Amino acid sequence: MALHQLLVNEGLVPSSKEEMKMKLSIRSSNRLVHHGLTRLHGIVYFQNAKFLSLRPPY
Repeated sequence: MALHQLLVNEGLVPSSKEEMKMKLSIRSSNRLVHHGLTRLHGIVYFQNAKFLSLRPPY
């Protein structure tokens, strides 16, 4: 523990609070990206379905 504290004090490694903040930030970013991609996929799917339903039959 003392070695880790020295490394934190020197700025060589992040503190446990900083690590937790980074992990939470990454996790929330991943959720936002996943939600955005899922939503985008739904919009594209809806537009394709609408386009296909408006196409005249051959």
